[in-house]
Amino acid sequence: MIRRRTFIKGVSTGVAGTAILATTASGQSGESALVVDDFDGDPGWPGENDLGEWTDAGDLAEEATVTDGALRLSYDGGGWYGTNVGRDVSAYQRLELDVRGADGGEEGDVRLEVGSVEDALSELTGDDVGTSLSTVAVDLEAAGVDRTAVDDVWLTFGPEANGRVDLAAVRFAGGDGDGGDGPPPVGRNDASPTDPDGDGEYEDLNGNGEVDYDDVVTYFDNMESDAMTDNVEYYDYNGNGDVDYADLVDLFGEV
Repeated sequence: MIRRRTFIKGVSTGVAGTAILATTASGQSGESALVVDDFDGDPGWPGENDLGEWTDAGDLAEEATVTDGALRLSYDGGGWYGTNVGRDVSAYQRLELDVRGADGGEEGDVRLEVGSVEDALSELTGDDVGTSLSTVAVDLEAAGVDRTAVDDVWLTFGPEANGRVDLAAVRFAGGDGDGGDGPPPVGRNDASPTDPDGDGEYEDLNGNGEVDYDDVVTYFDNMESDAMTDNVEYYDYNGNGDVDYADLVDLFGEV
């Protein structure tokens, strides 16, 4: 039997320092999610979102601030916020914005573009923007979004609009754990694995929307479990038809 620490040390040869892996609480809600940006300072805004893609707000960025994990956008007669996605989000049912407004009702000030679909935010959701942080959700299928190829998400403020919104998160949610296609949860995780890069291989085993060290640990600990051996097609990264240590090495290389 190969011990976890021995194996991880082996695959990390050639990397400066020693890789220390730990299983961490993911804070999952039972659904998988793809976080586009959560404005936690890593990476810093503007420039790059949590997918490693472009994000900015044009002229609004000059006065925009990130405070307490939320991007504050003040608008007067126009402006926009944009963030690139550039991937297949078929595993997810909703676009979710965690947002609050200065006065409430700001959904009437905003046009939302997700992929090739653009409309007033108030037409795409029944959720209201309040003065406390809440989630405004858009059903992607009902909105007519082609989930196989979502290039970006844009919020555009109307020429007659004047106000302020605080945006705390942009994510795709309601994934495999909520009735979509894909593998079931692995190990002790409540959320189902996700495919962050849209290549059909599920590298995010803990379902937190990114590929991290916890995914490597989860893979190692559950290689012989039914959740993985019954779903080889999702975890066979090297294409040899098996879930094996070579796949684990490939996964480690993506962290």
